Amino acid sequence: MLKTNREAEQKATQAIQRLQEQTDLWLVERDDLQRDSDLIDGQYQQTFNHVASILLPTINRTVVEDVAKVMGAPLLLETYERWETGYHEHSSAVAAITQDREFAYRDALIDPDTGSYILKIERLENKKHSITPRLSEYDFPEFQYLYQRRFGDQSQESNFSRFMRVVTLSAQRETKAMQVIEANLGKGSFPRAAEEYGELQQTLDEINEDLAVTQAKIEHIQAVTAKYDKHQAWLDHFPETVKKELLDILAEHLRAANFDEIFTRTNDSVRVLLAHCQALRKKRGYLRDLMRFVEKQIKDREQIMAEMERNRERWAAEPDETPASDPTNWLVDQVEAKKRGTLRWIRFIGLARRNFLAFHRFNWYSAYMQAGRFLAFDAFTFSTPEEMPPDEACRKLFPEVNVWRQRHKQDKPDFSFFEQALAKVPDGHEWHDIAAARAGRNEPSFT
Repeated sequence: MLKTNREAEQKATQAIQRLQEQTDLWLVERDDLQRDSDLIDGQYQQTFNHVASILLPTINRTVVEDVAKVMGAPLLLETYERWETGYHEHSSAVAAITQDREFAYRDALIDPDTGSYILKIERLENKKHSITPRLSEYDFPEFQYLYQRRFGDQSQESNFSRFMRVVTLSAQRETKAMQVIEANLGKGSFPRAAEEYGELQQTLDEINEDLAVTQAKIEHIQAVTAKYDKHQAWLDHFPETVKKELLDILAEHLRAANFDEIFTRTNDSVRVLLAHCQALRKKRGYLRDLMRFVEKQIKDREQIMAEMERNRERWAAEPDETPASDPTNWLVDQVEAKKRGTLRWIRFIGLARRNFLAFHRFNWYSAYMQAGRFLAFDAFTFSTPEEMPPDEACRKLFPEVNVWRQRHKQDKPDFSFFEQALAKVPDGHEWHDIAAARAGRNEPSFT
């Protein structure tokens, strides 16, 4: 009986400390559980990918059709057909491009060093560069004006334009232009200069036209080559790309598949692979059950500590008052009970966790799946040398165990199913050794 709030405050401080110690133990167990869960998750993902690669070793229509049918995975065949259509389309495009004559001789035409089109461009550019300085001699306004007046296209000149020439004194302007031309090029030089300028300009126009045509041919070959490279790259990567996508689809399908339906349509070697996948699936589920239980215990203690802290602050505010009711049961007895529960449950959880990790007899699991329906938890219990926690505890830790026991009116595991299932398994007799190992540790044997 606590007489004052001061005593209650002290007890609350002690209780919070002890609950925090328990919470720390649960947090360590949660970390260990998360580590093991991550390990199983990694095995789970890798195993399904591995099984998919074994089921689909090569990519051809017959194999894909067979696997899609046996595994009940129509998306597998649909995806393959989509890729197959793409393969034909890209192959046809490559075949069409190879018929292009210029593409066929592309190295001879557009090789950067020896290609005939490239060399032609170089020759034309050199010729163009040799003409340009000569044309620049005539690149002043007066020459250009007079050349246009004398040799430009006058066919479109209207009566009004002729009238304007008279009004604006164009004749005088032409005379002045001629004076400047003769000053620059010499007296009487305009007819000869105009003839040379016209010839040079015509040559330049022809060069530019030839350059444009040749450059267009080069660009055509480059564009066709780019298309060819794109289609060919698709074809080159086709085997590995389609295989990766099909394997990803198959692995994802297996992760969600009902193996009970698939099992009867497969041979023994595939059944062991599927059993491996199913066992890992069950391991993941049981580890998640344990994680939920641990999280619940942590939350429970955190809530109790929060409530105790609120009361501790209230008692600290009035230390000499008498508690309204004796909190001993809450602050002492409950905390001790929680401590006993913490130690017991952490031991049980660690034991179950280790047994899940230790199970690796997937050929046995395959035999169980062929024999009929069973509880995976009992299969793990039967096949591992350590005892599982008491069945009463397992029912609280694993909802599936409780449902199975109630449905089958069991008060403990019945291992006769597993013994019979192993009768034809090569190493099935080893379950006797497991039972003997249990008995040798002075633990209650399941046999």
